[in-house]
Amino acid sequence: ERRGRKRDRLRRWILRQPAPKVHQWCLLLEEKVSRQAQRELVRLHLLNQEGEGVYGLHPLVREFFAAQLEAREEAMAWKSPFAEALVRAAKAISYTMTLAQITEVEALIPHLKELANFDAAQFSEDTSSACVYLDFFYGSQGLYALAEEWGVRSLEIREKQLGASHPYTATSLNNLAELYRSQGRYEKAEPLYERSLEISEKQLGASHPSTATSLNNLAGLYRSQGRYEKAEPLYCRCIEIFQAALGNDHPNTQTVTNNFQIFIQTVIENNQTAQLSDHLLTQQIIQQQTPDAP
Repeated sequence: ERRGRKRDRLRRWILRQPAPKVHQWCLLLEEKVSRQAQRELVRLHLLNQEGEGVYGLHPLVREFFAAQLEAREEAMAWKSPFAEALVRAAKAISYTMTLAQITEVEALIPHLKELANFDAAQFSEDTSSACVYLDFFYGSQGLYALAEEWGVRSLEIREKQLGASHPYTATSLNNLAELYRSQGRYEKAEPLYERSLEISEKQLGASHPSTATSLNNLAGLYRSQGRYEKAEPLYCRCIEIFQAALGNDHPNTQTVTNNFQIFIQTVIENNQTAQLSDHLLTQQIIQQQTPDAP
């Protein structure tokens, strides 16, 4: 009964106070009272404990706070740091994650979906980035339909807000193409890869590392299709760009060189070396992999 009277006094005191700003909430209650408040909210099913130190609000409570937020002049200023912090946290999400890594980032997903619904005109890069990470999250689990939905949305936002020829638009094109390639949907992937490469060459230059990445990805598509004569010059050009821009020992240079070596091995195993040119790099790798050839 005494605790009930204390809670009633606390509620009456809060109601008499002006609405606090976000950073004041953490100072409003002592730790003991805060724990009591949490337990009371859980008892009333307005707060659900979903993990250690993690709570979920009842949908009606979320709706109430969302309406209150939109009515405040400070709404934009409050949303911006939230969006930036969330996108930073989401960088842990990639297209190749283990089950343990998926579990670690799973709590971010509802928040990323909320961010994806922010006004794209005001939060264009944050909303599109949220869509990218949602694409990666679902794609890493083989949930391709969901991944495609978010990948397409990211592309649409960037095309509308940044323009059809913006480098970030090229990134979204490449991400969507990678998703299609992973499913064997080569006819849908190819024009996206080609458009991404075209944008990179035009906006960043023919010798930019991002252009080299686009070359590598398109070459990988051609390799998957067995179109070796089209893949080889792209690999060679990609390696030359990375060597000139980053050096022979850079991880990117090493990765694409390894990709090219695997490519040459595939061509040799399929007896298709006739499709290859006499490019010096190509011939060097052929000699390394077939030292006994005449």
